[in-house]
Amino acid sequence: MLQYAIGRLRTLKIQPVNWPTYQRLVLNCAVPDPATFPFVLDTIIRRVNAGASPAIPEIEEAVNALIVDHALLGHSSEVAWAVWACLALRTKMSATACNALSLCDDSIVALLALHCEAENLCATPLDKTLWATYMTQQDLYEEHWVLAYEANVKGWLPSQGLQNHVDADPNFAFLKQTGVSFYDTSSAAPPVSGAPIPIPQPPPPAPGPGGYGGYP
Repeated sequence: MLQYAIGRLRTLKIQPVNWPTYQRLVLNCAVPDPATFPFVLDTIIRRVNAGASPAIPEIEEAVNALIVDHALLGHSSEVAWAVWACLALRTKMSATACNALSLCDDSIVALLALHCEAENLCATPLDKTLWATYMTQQDLYEEHWVLAYEANVKGWLPSQGLQNHVDADPNFAFLKQTGVSFYDTSSAAPPVSGAPIPIPQPPPPAPGPGGYGGYP
C-alpha cells in the first residue's frame, strides 16, 4: 500500500546526494495514486523546513497534472491538496490548470485558487465567473457561505450588485467587524519568505502489515 509505505518514510534519513531522486520517486507515486499526495507533501515539506531544497520542476509537473486530471472529475479533496502545494512550495499553476480550476464548484478549492492568484502563482488569470455568482447575501446562508464570506473579507471577489453583501448582513457584518476569519492565509502558506512551511495534518495512512495505520 503506497500510503502506508510513504508514511513509513517520514523519519527515514535521506542522504543529500539521494534527495533529488527520492523526491522524484515519491512524486511518481502521487500522480497515479492521488491519495498518497498528502503524505508525499508531508515528507517533502518536513525536509524542506529542515533546509533541503524542493525539486520545484518535478513538484510543479505533478501538481499541475493532479489539478487538471481531478478538477474536471469534481474530486475536490485531490484538487485542494494540489493547489495548497502550489501555495506552500511556491510553484506555478499552468494555464491549463487554472482553466480547469475555474470549473470547480467547491468553496475551499475556490479560496485556495484565489489565494494562489493573489500570490502571483497563476500562469493566467482565473475565470471567476462561477465563484462570483455566490457573492450574495443569500449565499451567506447556503452551501457556499464560506466562499461568499471569505472572498469578501480578503477582497478577492466583489459583491453581486452595488451593495456589499457582507456589510449589509447584520450577522456576517458583525463577524467581519470583529476580525473573524475562517481562512487563515498564514496557515496556507509561509507568512514571510524563509519561514517554515505550515503542514496540515494528512489523514492516517491505510493500515499496512499487522494492521499498523500510523507513522513510525
